[in-house]
Amino acid sequence: MLILIASLLPLLIGPLIVDRALRERRLRDVVDGFIFVSIAGLVLLDILPHLIGHLGWAALLLVALGYWGPSFVEQRFRAAAHSTHVVVVLVAALGLIVHTLADGAVLSDAEQPGLALAVLLHRLPVAMTVWWLLRPAWGPRGAGLMLAAMALGTAAGWLAGVQWIGDGLPRATLEALVAGSILHVVFNRVHLNPELDTGPQDPRAEGSGNLLGLGFLLLAFGVGLEMPAQMRALGERLYELSLIAAPALLLGYTLAGLLAGMVPVRSFGWIGRGSTLRQSFNGMLVGLPLPVCSCGVVPLYRSLLQRGVPPAAGLSFLIATPELGLDALIVSLPLLGLDMTLARLVAAALIAWGVGALLGRWVQVRAAALAGGCSHAGHDHDHDHSGHSHSHSHGLEQPGAGPDARGAWAGLRYGYTDLLDATIPWLLLGLVVAALAAPMLELVPGWGLPMLAEVAVFALLGMPLYVCATGSTPIVAVMLVSGVSPGACLAFLITGPATNPATFGVLSQLHGRRAALAFAALTAGLAISAGLLVELWGGLDVDPQVLDKAHQGWWQPACLLLLALLLGWAVLRRGARALVAELRPSHG
Repeated sequence: MLILIASLLPLLIGPLIVDRALRERRLRDVVDGFIFVSIAGLVLLDILPHLIGHLGWAALLLVALGYWGPSFVEQRFRAAAHSTHVVVVLVAALGLIVHTLADGAVLSDAEQPGLALAVLLHRLPVAMTVWWLLRPAWGPRGAGLMLAAMALGTAAGWLAGVQWIGDGLPRATLEALVAGSILHVVFNRVHLNPELDTGPQDPRAEGSGNLLGLGFLLLAFGVGLEMPAQMRALGERLYELSLIAAPALLLGYTLAGLLAGMVPVRSFGWIGRGSTLRQSFNGMLVGLPLPVCSCGVVPLYRSLLQRGVPPAAGLSFLIATPELGLDALIVSLPLLGLDMTLARLVAAALIAWGVGALLGRWVQVRAAALAGGCSHAGHDHDHDHSGHSHSHSHGLEQPGAGPDARGAWAGLRYGYTDLLDATIPWLLLGLVVAALAAPMLELVPGWGLPMLAEVAVFALLGMPLYVCATGSTPIVAVMLVSGVSPGACLAFLITGPATNPATFGVLSQLHGRRAALAFAALTAGLAISAGLLVELWGGLDVDPQVLDKAHQGWWQPACLLLLALLLGWAVLRRGARALVAELRPSHG
């Protein structure tokens, strides 16, 4: 009974916090940031995984329908937009009320005190969300009735006990649609009152709320909320990929920052000299030995374009840099053998050269997108009324500060703030997609596909994955042991490091969607051609070793921790909403 009473207190405390926030602009932004992270985190990390356990991956389709369905209706029927908002908010609120039945049932289970504590913790942001959405339009009485219904639902679930929680298909289907509706409300700031503001005005206040929401999630999952086994496995893969990516990311931001602050524009004049074919060759020659993977090369690529390097040289650099590197070359020799290593080197060089030469003739750089999210090193941001960041300059158009301490400091500040802000959302998306797609690699060996189909399948499999050149080497070694043809493995080695959602997103921002699609198609086509040539040549003499899990030095967790701190600083400076907005094609 004490636990039940304690679960009702947040329903009283939440409205008090929101009422105070509605009177103070800064506190309102803090509450908005807290709700944005905490509610979205609960849906994505707690509700959605359990729905996938009940419905399979069809749960994702239902959540997507609940999220994008209202937007589709609003776009097709502008006059019905407000009515759609009303329905969405009501569905989300009613869904939260239904969810309180399950909360009450969990609270009645004395054998899971940790889970009951987690339920108590997440009641506060839920109550705040309901009051935040409904009070401005319905007044305190209407919103209070909704919270009273939540209290009754909790009591009913507590009386019914844990046996009430079933795995029925209709209930899970409804919860999936409601989960999508909740995300639609949170991400799009849907309110019943159209006079409410459409965005936070103080990014630092919003960022503080974001970090509070993140702390809440860590506390809730630390004390009792349980993740399904699939979600835990996804988290482990994401952590391992992040460990691999973190050193390269820091190296990329550091080099890009120093490039911005210390290296004069004239130092890159030779890369852009000559014909398009020569420019592409120069970019490939510079990028191939650098030990920077696809995540770290993105800020470098943007910085090169800002310094006036032509697209032909930049695109070949963008492919060549993550394809190999000295570290990957050294690892390839014992794992893949001399023949496979040489084939990898030659294919990476020729494909980078070819893509840069072919696309560089017609790809154009969007000046506005190039300047978006990136100000001159050493300049601060100002902000408009919506909280979005704007820079004082149009990118790194002036010569560098020169090789001195002041130029180095300004460059590092630029690399760890402006460049990180503009690219880290795409990089995080790439890592998540990679973690989701990684289990596919365990299913494809041994399918017995024809040569062309096998090479094409593995080339396409590599495109959405984030696998850096070094990290992809032991994966391909296992593929070879499993019987995958050398040509298919070579195609995967090309597309895996060179292409991923992060690269496509940045190319779409800087050059347009058609250029990004052309880059993907050309890279995949040349990778498939290289794999087929290897097979027609008669294959390669490979004798890969079966390795244990690669040793992870102390520097990888240290780099990941430093990167997490930089990401936290970016959230605090700009707010999570502005960072998420970088993923929209129209942004910048």
